[in-house]
Amino acid sequence: MDDFRNEYKKNSRKGNGWVIALTCFSILALIFSTVALYRSNQIVGNNAETSANKVGIQVGTTNVSNNSGAAITDTSSVVGVADTMKNKVVYIGVYGNSSSFSNSLQYAQIGSGSGFIVSSEGYVVTNYHVIEEGKSFKVTVNSEEVYDASVIGYDSYSDLAVLKIEGANKQFEPVVLGDSNSVKVGELAIAIGSPLGSALNNSVTVGYISAKDREITSNSHTTKMIQTDAAINPGNSGGPLLNTGGQVIGINTMKSTFAGYDSYGNAVSADGISFAIPISDALPVITEIIQTGKYQRPGIGISYYPIDSETSNKNNIPQGLLIKSVNNDSPASKAGLKVDDIIVNVDGTEIKSSADLNNILSNKKVGDKIKITVYRNNKNVDTELTLGDLSQMSSTTESTRQNRTQDDSNRWTWPF
Repeated sequence: MDDFRNEYKKNSRKGNGWVIALTCFSILALIFSTVALYRSNQIVGNNAETSANKVGIQVGTTNVSNNSGAAITDTSSVVGVADTMKNKVVYIGVYGNSSSFSNSLQYAQIGSGSGFIVSSEGYVVTNYHVIEEGKSFKVTVNSEEVYDASVIGYDSYSDLAVLKIEGANKQFEPVVLGDSNSVKVGELAIAIGSPLGSALNNSVTVGYISAKDREITSNSHTTKMIQTDAAINPGNSGGPLLNTGGQVIGINTMKSTFAGYDSYGNAVSADGISFAIPISDALPVITEIIQTGKYQRPGIGISYYPIDSETSNKNNIPQGLLIKSVNNDSPASKAGLKVDDIIVNVDGTEIKSSADLNNILSNKKVGDKIKITVYRNNKNVDTELTLGDLSQMSSTTESTRQNRTQDDSNRWTWPF
């Protein structure tokens, strides 16, 4: 599984380099993904839409999937969507230091991606991994209008970023956001972006919604995504996935090209397996970034893997979440949580799975206090901690990092 963190490179990576970047985890590893790491569908609703309206984001009131008059097999609807989006989907050029220009004041282009305009003021949504290595950015609208852009803010955990087009004395055409919670498996899905660079700006590919709420793990982060068979390639990252009404229902982020090995040990390729961040999950993150320049994500500063009932019975330990590392100077560290503690209860709710903890944290804010019970040395220990901002908790202890094993990798959940 690859989220295109090495987007299309113009400097020293040509030929098959981008193909190599796609080869990642086996699709079978998806089975073990058990937790969504960011506040998702619980926080999307009237409050999120009200905040979006305040910053000029248009949210559709009717989802096309619920409109009995929409013929999802009508190709004319795809033509109409493609025409409508040509001024709203953008190409993003990413510039930074390359090995040959490391001492130069001028930046070389080191990558590219896609994005879409969400307000008339020129705010552009894309993936964080598209812009994370960049020093400066240029946005191309309708394949010909090129503008400088600056980063307003980002959230690396949800792989979202917001840019602002600079120096344009004009109003831009924003997209309309749909309701990804109402999307149905089997619906037509339209992806638009710039695969492989600016030469293929505004490429349109069409497929179907293959599944919803797929728990996908990449770079030790687990998120719920929309699966589609619309063709996605490096450079599509950050571009919109749309319904036939032209509403954005997702943000194209990653695909799988590697399905595992056959009985002879040969690699088996995978086709038509792409993933998009549901727009309803992304909306509160996007609006908060536009309003404040950042997104605060409540967390306690640990990584762990779940203890299921089978493991519990075999080892005579309770079900819960076994802590595998504790971030330095985190709420967990300050509260005295330790490696090998098993979280069994939070705020009076029994914790038996990753989803149990996620459901609690999804309704909390940075600064809230929670009560945690852990199983340690054959007894329960109670403690209280104040939730912190996950973006400020990036350092784990060296000893616990070394203790991570290959067997852990399929179940490793990071971070909370």
